[in-house]
Amino acid sequence: MPPLMLTPDEYGRYASVTVMLWLLVAWCELRREFRHFRMDRIVDATFLDAAYEAQRRTLMAQWKQRMKQSRGTD
Repeated sequence: MPPLMLTPDEYGRYASVTVMLWLLVAWCELRREFRHFRMDRIVDATFLDAAYEAQRRTLMAQWKQRMKQSRGTD
């Protein structure tokens, strides 16, 4: 994402800007952990035929539990 630059209008006012940041939450085989990947930084992806065996709700529950643990709110 390019740096955000604001310039004032002819009255010296700055526009209101909303920046959307899309994240992909996925299992990282390298670190053996859930990771957050910024979508604007993903240059290439390879889609495999293999499917992850766990159900989506199970993965979500595991991810939420690990997020709580990492924040010390568990």
